[in-house]
Amino acid sequence: MLSFADYLRPIAPALPPQLISPAAYANILTIAAHLPPAFACGLAGFECRLGEVQAAADFIPCATAAYGGRTALARFDPPLSALAGGIDLRRQHIQTFAQHWADPTSPLYQRIDNVWLEFDLVGRPDVGLVPSILFGLQPPDPAASATTDLAIILEAAHLLNGRPLAAPVIQRLTACMAALPETGSVAFVGVMLGRATTAVRLVLSGLSFAQIQHYVPHVGWPGTVHQVQTAVARATAFSDFAWLHLDVGATVGPRLGVEHHFYGAAQPRQEPRWAAFLTHLVGQGQCTAAKQQALLAYVGRAPYEPAPLHWPADLRLVGDLFGPLGFTEQVRALHNIKLVYHPCRAAEAKAYLSLYYQ
Repeated sequence: MLSFADYLRPIAPALPPQLISPAAYANILTIAAHLPPAFACGLAGFECRLGEVQAAADFIPCATAAYGGRTALARFDPPLSALAGGIDLRRQHIQTFAQHWADPTSPLYQRIDNVWLEFDLVGRPDVGLVPSILFGLQPPDPAASATTDLAIILEAAHLLNGRPLAAPVIQRLTACMAALPETGSVAFVGVMLGRATTAVRLVLSGLSFAQIQHYVPHVGWPGTVHQVQTAVARATAFSDFAWLHLDVGATVGPRLGVEHHFYGAAQPRQEPRWAAFLTHLVGQGQCTAAKQQALLAYVGRAPYEPAPLHWPADLRLVGDLFGPLGFTEQVRALHNIKLVYHPCRAAEAKAYLSLYYQ
């Protein structure tokens, strides 16, 4: 039986060890071996901390509704965590959530497009971890109100936590969503099962740089105005648009994430601001020179390879049958850089790498 690990092994020769060491990649493969191959129909992501010498990464596979992701997530069955000591109810909650996502009568079926499993592997001694869950919402119907999205978020969080959100959290979520400008929307929602928090993560899109500067202090982020101005100035210089990450509990948490994106998912060869941004981060001490070079070296494409050890058997079969109409290449790309701001700490830089077949 194939697993998602079979789709990850082919990139090992192209994976810079300055980003992800062989030992760290072995941990990722251990997790991937417990995921069905349907996860390979979406993106696989790796999160690398750029300011640390340690060559490790968190693992973020994606299940998409269009390619069997609902069924794949319902079959989620990773090894027991050494920290769990028995049956972990969080895994059961994920399966219950997936069953609702697969039910055509559920509102989750219509509105949730994809689900990301974020395995926090850096600094963890075991690899049998329960992931945090981030789900992507379909673009809202213009006729629908923000109340519709809030209802989806509350139901999904209830299923994943095994209990409703506390009233103060609901009130703060309502306020954050009500404060969004007309162009803004909730792109992703995170229920951070893998972390010791009851906050819900909102990933917000559609805000201009000027709107970001107004919105962040307005909703009660506890950082300084100068930090917000710095975040907006960097976003303006080094990206075409930015997404915000806010951790929303009874109050807005101290971590503010700003994702930097380029139009058309442009890669370093087409977009010189990638290199300029990384050079800037090295100068600020937020990225090592080795990781700067490794990130640029990661980007590339590998053509279809019929040798049995290189591509998974099902993709080889499609390639053999359909030739150029089948899967013809493996694509390694940079997805985004996220800067994390905190009122009492220096900003932290993270890079998100993607892998997919086409």
